[in-house]
Amino acid sequence: MANVRLKLSDPGAGRFTGSNDKLCSYDELPVWKKIYMCPHVVSGYLTDLSTLQCLKSTYKLTNETGNVLTHVVPAVAFLILGLYDHHVTIPGRHGDDMDYVISAIYFTSCQMLLLSSTTYHIFTPHRCRSVFTLGLGLDLFGIVVTILAVLSTFVAYCFKCSVFWQMLYQCVCVAMLVPYAAMFLHPKYRFHWVRPENRLVGIGPPLALVCSVFIAQSYLYHGGWASDTAWIYPFRCLRNGGIYIAAFVLFHIKNIPQVWFPGRFDYVGHGHQWWHMAVVLGLLDWRDALFVFQSIQQQSLSC
Repeated sequence: MANVRLKLSDPGAGRFTGSNDKLCSYDELPVWKKIYMCPHVVSGYLTDLSTLQCLKSTYKLTNETGNVLTHVVPAVAFLILGLYDHHVTIPGRHGDDMDYVISAIYFTSCQMLLLSSTTYHIFTPHRCRSVFTLGLGLDLFGIVVTILAVLSTFVAYCFKCSVFWQMLYQCVCVAMLVPYAAMFLHPKYRFHWVRPENRLVGIGPPLALVCSVFIAQSYLYHGGWASDTAWIYPFRCLRNGGIYIAAFVLFHIKNIPQVWFPGRFDYVGHGHQWWHMAVVLGLLDWRDALFVFQSIQQQSLSC
């Protein structure tokens, strides 16, 4: 039965065999899957696997092994760090209930981002296009959730003394989850929006617009030029965003370093692994920013 050929009803999935766990090259990938992969990573691929084979493939050295590890290890580290902050850091900084809630939102979103991406990379070799795009959609939705969660924590500190702006911007963050969930998780829209040329349009402009409004409002709300601390809020946001933008350009658009040495970094050191490490760096940078915002709130007058 392992060699029986089955035809998928999923468009573009074609036919598959039941036991193809041999490593293959980029040229041997199904046509529909090539658009999601980097042609400069030329070998080390698995394809045509079942769900169980995908899970077992985590014990096999492929070009996805590093992608999985660079998110699994940080996920464990962030779990430990979250518990440490909850029991040591926040009490040591005399945090209040809001600080605990913000920390919980932040670390929960970090776990969702890291684990959803891990899930995608585990099931990347899956033979069914629906399963592959569902994993990719989950990965992209995890990115959106984390961005909106980061904005939510920013709003909580920045507009702590304004119930109106807090409620307005928090509602905007929550409301934006609905269309993104439909775009990346609903089977009717998922195949379109997970394509590389569409996902950037779907994620980039709307979130960039919302971030710009939040940042500008935060600067004006805290006094603008007349304030000694107003610049800190937009600066930390722009610095954090700059980490992701620079990493995206270098490792996704420019495909550094594999574009310089095709095949040399197939297993270790290709751009997507560096992208994962840049994501972790950005998450750590935002954790530090939250403590900076907390200090500003503690030093200012109460509402």
